Amino acid sequence: MEALGKEASGSGCIYFTGGASALLIGWRNSTVDIDIRLDPEPSGILKIKDRRIDNEFQ
Repeated sequence: MEALGKEASGSGCIYFTGGASALLIGWRNSTVDIDIRLDPEPSGILKIKDRRIDNEFQ
């Protein structure tokens, strides 16, 4: 999240949703993915996120 925040062009909040939120509050022990909501969503953030994910799995 820090790396994603450093590349964002503006301010805003990142909210964890779905399995990630269940993990954080103790309803689950693990999750297969992390769902996030950006508010407001900075322009171009999805391209940054996709590029970072692609780099992590190469």
